[in-house]
Amino acid sequence: MPRLQHTRNKAYAGIALGLALTSPSVYAQNSEASKKLFDQAFAQRKKKTVQQIALPATVDSRQTGTVDAQIRSEGVWLSREDMVRVLKNVVTPRILTAVTNLEPLGTWLSTDALQTVGIQAQYSSQSITLDISIPLTLRQIQTLKIDSRGAEHTLMATDTAITPEYWSLITNGRLTLSQTTNTGAAATHTGRLQLDGAQRAGSWVLENVGSLPIGQSSGSSSREITRLVRDWPQHATRLVMGDISSVSRSGVASIPMGGLQISRRFNLSPGLNPQSQPSQSLALPNGGSVDVKTNGFVSRTLHLAPGVYNLQDIPVFTGANAVELVVVEPGGKKSVHQFDYFFDSALLAKEFAEYDFSIGHPRQIGLNGQYYVGDQTVLASSWRQGITNDTTLGATIQYRSRPHTNVLLAQVDALWATRWGTVSGFVAQSKHPLFSGHSYSLQWRMQSAVENTAARAPLNWSAIAQLTRTGAGFASLSADTASIASREVGVRIAAVTAAGLSTSLSASMRTSDTAATESRAFAINARKNLSPNWSAEISVGRQKIALVHSQYATVSLRYSGEKSPAGGSLRTSMSYQSQEHILRTDVEATGINTVAGADATWRFSAGASNGAQGTEMSLRTALETSRAQWSAQWVETSNSLGKTRFLEADLGMAFIASPKGWAFAKPVADSAAQIMPREGYGNLSIYVDPSLDRSAASSDYFGAPVLTDLIGYVPREIQLDVANLPPGRSLGVDRPLLRPTYRSVSVVPLGSNANVQLSGVLLNPQGIAYGLVALRLTAQDSGNTVDLFTSRRGRFTSPSLPPGLYWLTIPGEAAPLRVVTITPDQTGLVDVGIVALKGEQP
Repeated sequence: MPRLQHTRNKAYAGIALGLALTSPSVYAQNSEASKKLFDQAFAQRKKKTVQQIALPATVDSRQTGTVDAQIRSEGVWLSREDMVRVLKNVVTPRILTAVTNLEPLGTWLSTDALQTVGIQAQYSSQSITLDISIPLTLRQIQTLKIDSRGAEHTLMATDTAITPEYWSLITNGRLTLSQTTNTGAAATHTGRLQLDGAQRAGSWVLENVGSLPIGQSSGSSSREITRLVRDWPQHATRLVMGDISSVSRSGVASIPMGGLQISRRFNLSPGLNPQSQPSQSLALPNGGSVDVKTNGFVSRTLHLAPGVYNLQDIPVFTGANAVELVVVEPGGKKSVHQFDYFFDSALLAKEFAEYDFSIGHPRQIGLNGQYYVGDQTVLASSWRQGITNDTTLGATIQYRSRPHTNVLLAQVDALWATRWGTVSGFVAQSKHPLFSGHSYSLQWRMQSAVENTAARAPLNWSAIAQLTRTGAGFASLSADTASIASREVGVRIAAVTAAGLSTSLSASMRTSDTAATESRAFAINARKNLSPNWSAEISVGRQKIALVHSQYATVSLRYSGEKSPAGGSLRTSMSYQSQEHILRTDVEATGINTVAGADATWRFSAGASNGAQGTEMSLRTALETSRAQWSAQWVETSNSLGKTRFLEADLGMAFIASPKGWAFAKPVADSAAQIMPREGYGNLSIYVDPSLDRSAASSDYFGAPVLTDLIGYVPREIQLDVANLPPGRSLGVDRPLLRPTYRSVSVVPLGSNANVQLSGVLLNPQGIAYGLVALRLTAQDSGNTVDLFTSRRGRFTSPSLPPGLYWLTIPGEAAPLRVVTITPDQTGLVDVGIVALKGEQP
């Protein structure tokens, strides 16, 4: 009994203690103590309610840059500005406007709000990325040009494009010396210096072409062209003042004059293709690869992301074409789209037009050189318009005013392309004071599709037929006498078999009011490769010129062989022509060697022939480096009249200059680019477009390379390479895109002051490596930013950076984690050490 009482007392005491501990005051004390204990034990798990981070974004598994994001308790919110930038060139304008106006308005929009317009934006906490999915119905129709005219270049960043210098000078010089010796006469020596200059200032180019005599027997000085050129590439328009020539058209000759010319030239805007070429639309929900085949030849392979595409300017050849698109989607699904297309290079696409307007005084050549007929004025105007994708119409008017007389010539022409060939023709009318007349022509031409596959078509053929009639009294604008009436008709058919036999048949006839100008001709030709080295050719024909009839038969047997010794190649050939009993032998050797520290190509050839009309022997040689072109030849002929020996030597060079420097180079046909190394890069071995044993241009004893084969308004991406680049040095932009204009000089910088990479390790407040975290470097002088990401071990490394002051921050945080200064003398990898976060983690 006492023991039971003792136990009962302990129970009552425990109940009383429990009631006391659960009273409000005691509970509050215990709760506060528990909270402090929890904070101490689990402080590293405490986070902000909003985490801001820069997320790498992908669309169709392709990186599109970073998007600033906030990871909130209620979901992921994205920078509205960044999302508009990512979606701008992908979705339709209507969807882009909807994204801009999604509620609630402000800097941030939620992924849930994006779903209301059909866009899925999924955040992956594992890879720390943002994957964006866009349905096909919301996407823009993307236009892809397949004709290699710079479609890829339009997608490149504009900051890598190099435009010409504001002013430049290009001066081509060519010195030619010759000697001619005839039997029984003294040798004749001649020499001339030909000059071709182009001075550019802004958008204007002044061109001068002429020559100077060297020696008393070389004639007098000559000025050939002086003109001022101004282009508007965006409108494909050119203005020329000075020495000009009006455009020539079928039946209408070009007129040289001194005056003014304005014309539309589509080669000033190469990205715009005005020619009528095929297009095809494709919808690829899952993306895929597309082989573009023309006549069995794969002209392009495209790897396309999901989307709707309009493939334009599919490459085709003049004549009939079989176009085929082979589409392979992910998973192996294959589909083929086929269509036929007949193409003519003179055909304009629908709604495209080209024109030329010229006015001035006629330019003629007299005993004292060129001169202008001041009392005459010439006006020439032409227009061509694409009516449909298969039909182009044109008109030309030429007018000349003379004292007391006026002359007029007018013409209309048409071009119609069909699957049965191209039909073209013109009708022209001329009116002179004392006579007038008309002329017309009709032509048909056809070419079968040329197979470029191993299994060639059994027969490829082409045909052309033309009828032209000129009435009595018809004459060109500059003629002072009328022509006689004439009629011409001709046809030519050619074919090539799969066995390598090529044949042709041609026939023509010309009749007129004067028998002395009449002619007839008929010829058959066949050529066959008998072996890899031997070929035979036979021609038979009959012709009548004026009142003289003749027949001929010619058999030629040709041998050709080629060897490739180290550093060059050797070719030999021999042929015999039976009509004139001509036996000819030729030998040619080519190669590449080093001259003045740079690649130099050379060529040497020798030939000899013996026939009924006499003999001929010749030697020719040529050498070309990046600085000059040199050639020489010796030709000696002998016949019943005696012997003639001809010697000639030729040297061509160019001088180019711009505000950033000057250089010597080989002659420049249009535009040039000068590679300009930064300080400290001048002694490096620089190559432009290196390929196997040669390059487009390379440095030599005279300095950095000069590229001389640029064409105005044709984008050119080049590859820069340096054989002996020191460690820590950077090329800068190693694949710059050049955008030359007409007769311009561009300067391509080589090297960079961005020669330092920053590296370090990020630790969290507990001193543990902080992996997969976004960082941001900000240049304080320019405000440019670079987004970085730490590895799983917390290591981060920046791209190459130029000298300056940089702040390393967490995206969205103002206070820098580290301030780093890069000095101009630093290069290579610079370790900034450990960067530790303080306080709470982001």
